[in-house]
Amino acid sequence: MRRFDSFLSADVQSLDPDDLRIAADAFEAALPALDESIPDPHAARQNLARFVIERAFRGERDAARLHAEALDYVRVIRRKSIA
Repeated sequence: MRRFDSFLSADVQSLDPDDLRIAADAFEAALPALDESIPDPHAARQNLARFVIERAFRGERDAARLHAEALDYVRVIRRKSIA
C-alpha cells in the first residue's frame, strides 16, 4: 500500500476548500457501494479514500468524473474480494 506522503509528488501540492468538497462528496457517494460482502470493509474504505485523494491531487476537479471513477474503483475492490 502506498504511503500518504507519496501523493505529494503528484501534480498538485495542495487542495483548496472546493477541491476538498468535491473529493469528500465523491468519497461519500461511493461509500454505499461498499457493502457487507467485502471481507474487510475498513481497509476498503481506506483504499477508496486514498484513491479519491490521489485523483484530487493529480488534478481531477470534475465532480461527476471523480464520482464515476470512485465507483469504478469500488467495483475493482469488490471483484478482488470475491476472487
